Amino acid sequence: MVEILPPFLPITPTTPPPVISSLFFSNVALFAVDLFNNRTCQFGEVLPNTIIKPDLRADLSLASEAIRHTIDIALKGHTFAIGYPLSQSAVPSADVGTVYGIAQFSSYSPTVVLSNDIVSPFFSRSSASTLDPVITVRDFLMNQRNAVGIGWTEIAIIATTDDLSLEFPFTLINNSPDLDVKAFQQFLVGEPIDVELREIQRSGARVMVASILGDYIDVLEQANEYGLVGENFVWVVAPSTLAIPLKEASDLARGTIGAIDYFPPTSPLTECFVNTWKTVKNSKYPLAGSGIPPPEFTFAQFDAVIGAMYAIDKIDKQEMLDGNYVSPETW
Repeated sequence: MVEILPPFLPITPTTPPPVISSLFFSNVALFAVDLFNNRTCQFGEVLPNTIIKPDLRADLSLASEAIRHTIDIALKGHTFAIGYPLSQSAVPSADVGTVYGIAQFSSYSPTVVLSNDIVSPFFSRSSASTLDPVITVRDFLMNQRNAVGIGWTEIAIIATTDDLSLEFPFTLINNSPDLDVKAFQQFLVGEPIDVELREIQRSGARVMVASILGDYIDVLEQANEYGLVGENFVWVVAPSTLAIPLKEASDLARGTIGAIDYFPPTSPLTECFVNTWKTVKNSKYPLAGSGIPPPEFTFAQFDAVIGAMYAIDKIDKQEMLDGNYVSPETW
């Protein structure tokens, strides 16, 4: 199952950032399938003479819809599904997949609970869990403290009140006993944050940890009014914040630090994906063809789709796809 928002909506200055991410996920999923079917890239002898026809479903990031689609996939006799990019729908779907015996391959969904092979034995993903970037950020701050001074471990946290955003700071706190959290402020997307910023200002912290499912630049602009942005401050952001494309460039975001998955820029598949995305002219992919490379976070979606092709090919070479039941353990 790939998260699709049909029909494709144009991106405007008022389009919510999470919707922008979902649109990119959708575009890249279809784009990757067509790259494979057209053999645009060098895939080797993977599923030769085979055309992939994806069964596209929309969960709209709703747990109820994700559960309904996952059960329907199981009732149709399928044991493998890809997509589930967002944790709020992936977690309940993984529970359903465990019960119904469906292997699920996600392109993102970083929540730590999905790393538990006992709770979610049939769930895997092409991205790192929240714990990995948390450890990277923690080690970076500790290294800076040892090299520069104690101020690097005195932090203020600001986060939106959703599960995905809150998991990053809570995981950071639980795995970083040497960090001194001077302030921890939460807010609803779209609501004023003056009270939260004043508390952070009073805390005296110079390192800001931001985990925001929304407009990061808007938060920086408001923080700047309270003197919380500049050469004497450092902003460290969660991967989920980095995953949302900025609506416009801003000097306020200079020096922002974050940890994201690394994708080699010189691999043959990466080069093919990027170059074709930049130049393709097709209304089927309204976010491609502008000469601009795809956002970094979409590489995981591309990897998930192509990785699924390789998995199917491996099962096919074992002659297990011709009407046979393929267990989720095998996938």
